[in-house]
Amino acid sequence: MQERIYQDDNTPDDNNDQNQTPVYCNSTSTSPIQAPVIINEIAWMGSLNSANDEWVELKNLSNEPVDIKNWQLLDKSEQIKIVFNTDNTVIPANYFYLLERTNDDSVPGIAADLIYTGALSNTDESLRLYNSNCDLIDQALADQGDDKNWSAGDNETKRTMERSSDLTWHTYSGEITNNILGTPKTENSLPATDDTNQDEEDNEPTPVYESYVKNFKWYRTSDGSDKVFLEFDTDGYPFIPSLPEWDNFWSAMVFYLNGDVPDMAYLTEGWGIVPDPNVKGLYVRYYACHGYTIQSTSLILPVPNDAASTPWCSSFPGAPRSFAFRRENIPIDNHYLIEVDSVASYDDSNLKLSDLTSNDYVTIGFYTFDGFSRPGYQRLMLKDKNKYYLKVDDQ
Repeated sequence: MQERIYQDDNTPDDNNDQNQTPVYCNSTSTSPIQAPVIINEIAWMGSLNSANDEWVELKNLSNEPVDIKNWQLLDKSEQIKIVFNTDNTVIPANYFYLLERTNDDSVPGIAADLIYTGALSNTDESLRLYNSNCDLIDQALADQGDDKNWSAGDNETKRTMERSSDLTWHTYSGEITNNILGTPKTENSLPATDDTNQDEEDNEPTPVYESYVKNFKWYRTSDGSDKVFLEFDTDGYPFIPSLPEWDNFWSAMVFYLNGDVPDMAYLTEGWGIVPDPNVKGLYVRYYACHGYTIQSTSLILPVPNDAASTPWCSSFPGAPRSFAFRRENIPIDNHYLIEVDSVASYDDSNLKLSDLTSNDYVTIGFYTFDGFSRPGYQRLMLKDKNKYYLKVDDQ
């Protein structure tokens, strides 16, 4: 056991220990005790919102509350130097303690128990937890391989590094919540198995980025017709959030081919993709409110409900009224099947649907009506950055 040493060489007491500056614990040679508190989860990679949104979770493994007053949490280079000397240092039995970097926005919707400064490195790093006597309670090391990587977690998908029941580490294997791929202040996910994270036979990674649709796929049929379809499910209708002042107005989806959703805040006046040689997309074919089948580079979704005399359309004026998906065709089971008409390409490639292969993918932009900032335009609400690869047939 090591004694805590203060720079003024005074022994702390209950009245003045917060006013003294400690020399931080530095024991790394002993094995961690791993009780009664552990480092339970680390978002060393940040989140989908920002690489700076790092957070750390401790867990009390015991059946009694544990006071971590004057404990320390330090990283290798001491960018992170945390001394727990606030008023809320008691961790309830079998519960969690959440530390968020810089502010309380690193984990949306969950209040931090402590805000800290300093960044974790993606390689050649460590995080060590000491009690008030400088005993090494727990540690997490980025020391794997020649590059000295973390034991788990994924910097590309932003999945966190979690503790397993045997206190080894695994990568978060669950779904996305509030743009977080982890379990802040809840029980950790189970380690991934072959069928929880990826179907290797179909080579279809589980979507990890936020989306307003689920079970999305697109495929070319195997009947020799070269037809291509988009297929997806939603949790209801409408499924794209609207702006408060334009509640439940038109919305739109655009399917971008082999590229990220552009940063442009609004669709063009025609509610389609910008005619840029660097941007490609898909023309979709659907039965629209004006009574004809149309081809559009955006799937325009109708006003959910109003007092229109023709219930399949809308009483609101403007082009979207005619070109929106026919309201009576909104599937009651929330399962959409949309035919792809052709490739929207503004360069000289002249791509055809028959030219597409399983190496081609789409990303999805979700847009909603904005009648104030850009009257009549569609404003970008979400970039679905998952890469959905084409299937060669419907299997």
